[in-house]
Amino acid sequence: MMLNVLTHQKDILSAYDIVLKSPGCDNWIILEYESNSNIIKVADTGDGGMEELSRSFAAGKLQYGIGAVKLSASASAKVVLIQWQGEGVPSSRLVATTNHGTELKRFLRGVHVILIARNEEDVDMESILRVVSRLPGVSEAVPTLTEISEFSHSEAIGTTYHPVKPKNEIDTNSRENFWKEVRAQEISRIAEERKREKEKNEIALRERNELSEKICAQLCSEEETKKANESSSTTAYGKIIRANDLLRVKKALFEESDKPQQCITEYHKMQPMTIERTTKKQSSGCISTNEDNADIRQQEIEVNGSITYQTNRIFTQEDTLKKAESEVTPAMKDAKPSHGVRVIALWDYQAADETEISFNPDDVITEVDQIDEGWWRGRAPDGHYGLFPSNYVSLL
Repeated sequence: MMLNVLTHQKDILSAYDIVLKSPGCDNWIILEYESNSNIIKVADTGDGGMEELSRSFAAGKLQYGIGAVKLSASASAKVVLIQWQGEGVPSSRLVATTNHGTELKRFLRGVHVILIARNEEDVDMESILRVVSRLPGVSEAVPTLTEISEFSHSEAIGTTYHPVKPKNEIDTNSRENFWKEVRAQEISRIAEERKREKEKNEIALRERNELSEKICAQLCSEEETKKANESSSTTAYGKIIRANDLLRVKKALFEESDKPQQCITEYHKMQPMTIERTTKKQSSGCISTNEDNADIRQQEIEVNGSITYQTNRIFTQEDTLKKAESEVTPAMKDAKPSHGVRVIALWDYQAADETEISFNPDDVITEVDQIDEGWWRGRAPDGHYGLFPSNYVSLL
């Protein structure tokens, strides 16, 4: 890219004119770029000669130093343009600005030589004089540094203080050390943040596990309590159902054994009444034979009527017995008594009341009557006859 000298053209030409008009070749200027652009501007000036100029360059910048040199008191001054390329400047930037020194020499009109330098050794006084002596038209021998000091302008006696130039950068080693410290601090900071984050995650994980265990324990406790309540409710309900079934079976058995006896009892109670009525009729006889015969026929009719009435009453009782038997529960109706069946006990069982029997494992129960699907009747080894659960035994 082209060098831009038009933006600050007035300032550059004014400073350069001072260098050209300096009687003792003491004035100098330094030009540099604005940031990373190609615009050139005046960066620094001085009046300490070429030695002061050589110490004023920055190590990390691209700069252009301009000063004048005299080989002898009678010789004319030669303007030297030093193209300073600091050691910290990137290579890409150096390549882009290679021709800017030539363009600046063409713009200033009066520069005799361009000297490219990268460190302070390239701009010492002997190197500058050696380059100037090779210029065409210079016939004098190159003087030594001592000879030049004899013809140099005498400086005013004063203080040895040199003002600090804030624009001068630190050297490369100091800068590298600085960035090393910055990187080390950044690495340490990142490690501390990761450590704190890890500790925070561990604490959160531990709290989450503790909460999960607590919730799990609470749920297990509630589940056990629920199961215990359900078990107790089921047991109580089973006992109630079992008691109801047993009561129903016992009631059916009681009705089965009680109704025929009632019918027979009614029959026996009714028979003496008929006989008594017949006897009374027979005892009220008459003197005459006809009357006796009539009485006998009447007695026969009455006796026959009593027998008919008695027979009807017996039939009515038989119908009632059949009707009572038809009202027995389906379990009693379906049960088929099988007298003489024997079973063997698989487990021990203790009677709940007087209507049940007790037995031990391997006991043989005889005279088994399979009255219901869940409950049978039989005689235990101790001779007691009663109910027992069918799922506790096995048929022989």
